[in-house]
Amino acid sequence: MDSRSIVSGLFQANRQGGSDTVTSYQVIEKDEVRSLPIDALIPSKINRELDHDFVTELANNIRMNGLMQYPIVKPIGDGTFTILAGHHRIAACKKLKEADGSYQTVRCLIKRSDDIDSELLLLDTNLQINTLSVYDKVMAIGRKEELLKEKKKRDHAKGGNLKHIIAEESGLKRSQIQTYLTVYKKAIPEVKEALRKEKITLTQAVAISQKPADDQLKAVMKGREKVSAEKNTEACFQKTLDTTLTAYVKANHELDRLLQKAGTELTPQQEDLKRFVHEMVRFLEAFHDV
Repeated sequence: MDSRSIVSGLFQANRQGGSDTVTSYQVIEKDEVRSLPIDALIPSKINRELDHDFVTELANNIRMNGLMQYPIVKPIGDGTFTILAGHHRIAACKKLKEADGSYQTVRCLIKRSDDIDSELLLLDTNLQINTLSVYDKVMAIGRKEELLKEKKKRDHAKGGNLKHIIAEESGLKRSQIQTYLTVYKKAIPEVKEALRKEKITLTQAVAISQKPADDQLKAVMKGREKVSAEKNTEACFQKTLDTTLTAYVKANHELDRLLQKAGTELTPQQEDLKRFVHEMVRFLEAFHDV
């Protein structure tokens, strides 16, 4: 399901301001819902890129129906808060503030969580978005495994297969988790960058990741050379097409000139030849414009 298809389920009336608005000198002792100044809500540095079309759609819905789901934030001092979940909702409210002055404050769930739990929450939020790119899934799942290991060590917890946990919480198959982790752990930066730019597929990235680092780099460079060669071939073909089209147009004009000069009636064979040349010119012109 695309993230846009759930827009209608995200809204209800949201109270603005009020006595429960948090000011810069207040200390939050526990998880609670409070109204926060919207300018005090800071996007997380590791959040995925915003979908600006979705932000606009959210803003239109919030204007009509209000905000239902509270964004989740974490206090970072000086009266500011890092957004853990709800980046698109906050961006939509900021858009409304700029447009008509509404949403000076937004009711948020303030979490008293440490850095590990905060980042895990952010990753889980992103992994629920079906429009996440393959590269973003690789990086999110790889980072989640690292954080779960840190959390396990912090809590002195024992047991539990991390791949099984990630699969269950993300709704993915364990085989998919293993595939993403293989690329995250084994692929060199150049391979990951090629995946990010969609120059290679996930399957290709997995295959390349099995090779030693030097061979991975060679595989990426070979792929770039192949793309370059394809571009050169296309350029050569285009040049040949341009030359052929010019020659045919010139020949067509010359044929018309000679026939007009002769002033004689054409034989059926000559008419067929003239029609063929004209059709070839039209075909080449149409193909050239594609």
